[in-house]
Amino acid sequence: MAKRYLDAPVVVMNENEDVTKVLLNFYMALGWNGFDTLNPKKVRANHSVYENIRKAMLEKCPNVGKVGVFLMNYGPSVCNSVPHDKVQLLNGWVA
Repeated sequence: MAKRYLDAPVVVMNENEDVTKVLLNFYMALGWNGFDTLNPKKVRANHSVYENIRKAMLEKCPNVGKVGVFLMNYGPSVCNSVPHDKVQLLNGWVA
């Protein structure tokens, strides 16, 4: 199987969690166990899913630059061919 689509997880954070926990929770909801190597380049989301993640992070850290750089390095790829509210997982997204 080269790729698969899953419903995009709802991004949820507890009040005292660090901003980086947004992405950790997101990837864990997709099936990442927290230990295997994760390749965020092989996790694709449409723009609306990405924006939900970005907004959740900005609620915890209003520094747009820091959030943008963090998402650029660790966030899912944005791909407009991915259906609304779906995430595409390519082979090798975890190893």
